[in-house]
Amino acid sequence: MQFSIREISTTIEKLRKLTQVDIQRQWRCQQRDIPLTALENLDTWELAVTNERKHIAWKKGKQILWLGQKLIIPSHLNNYFLADLSLKLSLTWWAESAEIYVNGKLVQTGDLFDCSSRILLTPKAMVGETFLIGIKLVSPVHDWGALVKSWCVYENVDNYQLDPGLLADELEILVEYLAKVETENDLDIERIKYAVNLIDWQSVGEREKFEECLIKVNAEIVKISEKYINSLKLKLLGHAHLDLAWLWDVKETWEVAQRTFESVLNLQQDFPELIFCHSTPALYEWIEINRPDLFNRIKAQVELGKWEFVGGLWVEPELNTVSGESIVRQVLYGQGYFWDKFGHIKPDE
Repeated sequence: MQFSIREISTTIEKLRKLTQVDIQRQWRCQQRDIPLTALENLDTWELAVTNERKHIAWKKGKQILWLGQKLIIPSHLNNYFLADLSLKLSLTWWAESAEIYVNGKLVQTGDLFDCSSRILLTPKAMVGETFLIGIKLVSPVHDWGALVKSWCVYENVDNYQLDPGLLADELEILVEYLAKVETENDLDIERIKYAVNLIDWQSVGEREKFEECLIKVNAEIVKISEKYINSLKLKLLGHAHLDLAWLWDVKETWEVAQRTFESVLNLQQDFPELIFCHSTPALYEWIEINRPDLFNRIKAQVELGKWEFVGGLWVEPELNTVSGESIVRQVLYGQGYFWDKFGHIKPDE
């Protein structure tokens, strides 16, 4: 079975290369603060270097790194035509703060925990269209900074319409599930292999014909998915782990907590279905005392069932060396705070 899975994985990668392109090695950089207008002279910047992990890294201590890149939409990727597809810029970073600019406009901000984005550059790609991308990153006090990954993703404007990337995702999820959960289903792996062999790679240059082929492949994949994955329900709960005493000072702990909670509340405005949970009563108390406006917004979300508190220890402590009484007091003070401020220990009680 493992040989068949490797064959399918090769097909998945081949499909992705039709609509996704890694741009990590194309950035130019300036390791100092500069005005945004300096992007106009991007050609004079030095080429950024990636390390063995393919990261663009720079020194710790709130050091500034500017990255710039000019993206020009090509007519095709590996002979697959891109016109009229949407284009998104996907980024992952490790930085205390991040600012992403497109054609001179700030379009995204982030930090250590809000560290990944998919920015819509255009809903309808036009061959030759140009985008000037600028990223200002500030390294953490305690650790080196890094632009971890960057790539462009082309997708059908209608997210429910099949394209090579979407089929690749469906294939990967199904194969991973069968390999790790339904480990004895060699027959279904062979059925997937049969389905992917229906792909007519010779028709890639004729997008409409090629996508008709992908629809036929997907129909075969769906038959297998319905047997397993489509009968399952996956429920996700947002969470942010925040260390009070880590490789940063106390001031940064408070700043990270505020940014994280504000980010969640903003996301919940855009995505009302998002439910978030967090522990650490000590942080809630600090927010209550120093940011009562933020605390009241959190409390309102708790009452709506959109924000849950979990755990209940006053902080997440060292559990290997402390005494039993210390742990009991952590629980006593933590649960007591939740009871006093929210009227219950868990939202559903």
